[in-house]
Amino acid sequence: MTYNLDMEDFYENYAFLQASNKDLFLLKKSGTVSKRTEMIILTATSEYKEASLQVETSLDETDNTFSYLLTSERDLVVIRRRGSDSHVVEVHILTAKSNYQEFSLQKATPLFELLPDEETVFLMAPNNDIVIVKIPNIPNDITTDMTDELGSVEQPPPLSEPQIEVTVLSAETSYHDEIMSVKSPVMSNMFLPGYDYSYVLDSQRNIIIIRSLQLINLISASSVTVGEVSSSTTVDIFTLSYVSGYKEYLETKMGSISAVIPETEEDDEEETDIAQTVFLNNNGGQCEFNQSDRFLEIAPGISQSNSVSLGEASEEVDDEDEVEQIVEFSEALLKISRIEANGLKHAEMFGGKNDPYVKISFVNKQGWNPQTATHWDGGNDLHWDLHHHTDDWTVQVSKEDLTNDMLHVEVFDDNNILSDKCMGDAEVSLQPLADIGPSGKTHFLHVQLLESKNKEHRGNIVLACSLEKLYEVSDS
Repeated sequence: MTYNLDMEDFYENYAFLQASNKDLFLLKKSGTVSKRTEMIILTATSEYKEASLQVETSLDETDNTFSYLLTSERDLVVIRRRGSDSHVVEVHILTAKSNYQEFSLQKATPLFELLPDEETVFLMAPNNDIVIVKIPNIPNDITTDMTDELGSVEQPPPLSEPQIEVTVLSAETSYHDEIMSVKSPVMSNMFLPGYDYSYVLDSQRNIIIIRSLQLINLISASSVTVGEVSSSTTVDIFTLSYVSGYKEYLETKMGSISAVIPETEEDDEEETDIAQTVFLNNNGGQCEFNQSDRFLEIAPGISQSNSVSLGEASEEVDDEDEVEQIVEFSEALLKISRIEANGLKHAEMFGGKNDPYVKISFVNKQGWNPQTATHWDGGNDLHWDLHHHTDDWTVQVSKEDLTNDMLHVEVFDDNNILSDKCMGDAEVSLQPLADIGPSGKTHFLHVQLLESKNKEHRGNIVLACSLEKLYEVSDS
């Protein structure tokens, strides 16, 4: 589906988002007759040929000092990065149920407003927490003598000790509390001049950083032929792990991207620009800009695109492994192999670091209540590897247990003199494991700890769990 848009106007006046069902939200931020931010929702089921909603929102015209996200309920989150009277980052939420006419929240966050030269990305977590990623400054200047005849770029030395700053604002407290604020390491040669970077938050809250060569360098030494692939380069995918508290990276993957000169009815000798590929922050969707024909082509889902191939690991993967199979079962073994704690609130009365330990139990099912060792001087961000305590952290469960029961997670501060202090607790559903069945794969259950009396946020726990086969339902 093709929509006629002027690209210069697009970058200045438009923004777009994609919902979980692949519907496309196109926002006209400014230049509207109504002097309001306007919205069109194009449906994925109609292949973007039909709009389910076209509306003038109650939001005034906005500009590039704003960012936009969608919640799981399709509410529109408008983030004012700078320029407010309060001089802090503000969050405004327009509700889907009001057709984007009413605000459910207009809130000043604890973050100071962002400077114009600060490259900051806003991402929406599955539970509607806002993840803010501040990117280190990357030199944009790149000379043509850095480009060889194949169009590849010689990689200069890495920047001196750059860091990614990750801050998480809690949806539970209407974005009033920072439940995580960490400085994450940067892999060697990760941020380089001459590359474009896009950012995605996956369903397990990992931050995916996609690096691709800037197209001006991609074709700088290539002969351009209309209708043919002019050049191609790799796409590097870096995954910053949530379960590590954004301190470690998972295995880097590579894909490829091709720059294609589209055929036109005009003379072949006329100057033609190539299509540029950009990634949507929220969902990994993909879109292409063709600057010569001035159109925007939407291609929902990276996997459906011929011009971009992501997730192609260096090792071959069987097709059967790419699709998660749902296994019918009646009984299974639940295993917890690792527990991560992030942003725990300080509990020591007389100074010093927290000495946490974790207790797990079922809310209803009796007879299983394992406890980690105390992590002396563990502080606020720590983890427990439980691989050497498999028996203690394995329990037989039925499908009914997973569906109808919940895990109760408690974190305590160990005290040699006084009674141990509960730092926070919460309950977490096991339904996601029941839905998939005993595949043996690791799943991450995310828990927001709350103080028992006033329900204040006390930190985050991530349980690395797997469900393994015990008895399968027989058809006989």
